[in-house]
Amino acid sequence: MAWPGVAHVILGVLMGVAGATPMLYVLHGATKDEARLDVRRVIACGLAPFMVLQLVLLAVALLRPEALLGFGTAMSLAFLAVVSIAGLVAWKRMG
Repeated sequence: MAWPGVAHVILGVLMGVAGATPMLYVLHGATKDEARLDVRRVIACGLAPFMVLQLVLLAVALLRPEALLGFGTAMSLAFLAVVSIAGLVAWKRMG
């Protein structure tokens, strides 16, 4: 017997990982030698995922309110895990 919320949790994890990709771009660019990052691009890559993920949560809340808790928790934890690991790797590479 499968748990009914497994699909929502898997989709939440996938959305969290997809939402972390702009942050991975910024962290990868910061680890290059003589890295010069555009401040506007860094701010956009930091704010855009949060805005998009909030819109996704709103869509889930409106379309499937019963799935909001599992989906939102999985999405948030996946996003934070990917960004935290990428941040630690970038920190280690920078010295």
